[in-house]
Amino acid sequence: MDPNAQECRLHTVTDREAGLRLDKMLADAFPDLSRSRLQDLIRDGQVSVCGKPVTKPRHPMIAG
Repeated sequence: MDPNAQECRLHTVTDREAGLRLDKMLADAFPDLSRSRLQDLIRDGQVSVCGKPVTKPRHPMIAG
């Protein structure tokens, strides 16, 4: 496996997930990634919400 390979995953926030922290919602949506790893990816600007990078794991989610 190429260590420099990038992966793109998409997820649409459901009504049930609305209001959750970004890191919690992603941990539930992608159980193969640890919450700690997701927090690192978020802080590194590797996670986008509505096409814009988010750097705070506590970012609140809205449905849609």
